[in-house]
Amino acid sequence: LEGGCSAEALDAAAVLATGRHPRRTTRVTEEMTRLFRDDLVDLNGDIPTYVRALRAFGEAPHPEQYCTERGLDSAALRAAARARPALEKWLEDVAAEDSIQMASCGEDPDPLRKALCAGFFARA
Repeated sequence: LEGGCSAEALDAAAVLATGRHPRRTTRVTEEMTRLFRDDLVDLNGDIPTYVRALRAFGEAPHPEQYCTERGLDSAALRAAARARPALEKWLEDVAAEDSIQMASCGEDPDPLRKALCAGFFARA
């Protein structure tokens, strides 16, 4: 959080909290794969790609169609969108206790990468 990536960390946590992969594995055509790759894949890894997928799902005028066209699991993304407000409330409470500002790192992948590594390896 101190790196200024709380918005991205929330999106990543929401997708991971569902326990489901946002990408469908069956009946995916080459066209779906191309659209997914062109629109959503972040070369910095899976977690930034999940962040992009959740945000695109939320911004799409027709989320179900958007998911179908890109081979995404709309149920997984709907579940992530439902989980995010509860995670955000919890994170705001933690940030207030520790006097940390909630912020976004925008297109810079390094703060999110550092935050994830710090979280996964907190005792290392």
